Amino acid sequence: MSLELVVVFALAMPPSAESLQSALDRKGVPIRLSQSGDLQKRAGFLPLMYEMKPTGFFVAQLTYKELTTDYPQARVPSGAAKSVISLGFGGHFLECASVFRVASVLVSEFGARAFGTESGNYISLEDIDNTAAACDAESKKE
Repeated sequence: MSLELVVVFALAMPPSAESLQSALDRKGVPIRLSQSGDLQKRAGFLPLMYEMKPTGFFVAQLTYKELTTDYPQARVPSGAAKSVISLGFGGHFLECASVFRVASVLVSEFGARAFGTESGNYISLEDIDNTAAACDAESKKE
């Protein structure tokens, strides 16, 4: 099973991995990205350490038009969506926790919005954090 969380930025491009790592550190999120560079130029698997355990997730670039063609309900006010990335993960709870912890920081620190492709709706920061916590708790049982 594969799931996807789409992050929509009003910024011209998503933050660099270095900026994201700094924000993760400031927020006390136990994630260490293993690669640097621009998330906008990143495609494929992004390896990382979550609480010293190796994991990661898939990053893909989308255009706003691609997103809204597939999900018309993802439309935002004009100018509010300048860059879009997809964070994909499989059935492992550690991957899920990683995606939602990173999404939480992207939303809270960089003003992004997170769109759940399963629900077809934008997700509140509170729901992102609750999902991250639930996935984290389940990962400890694996």
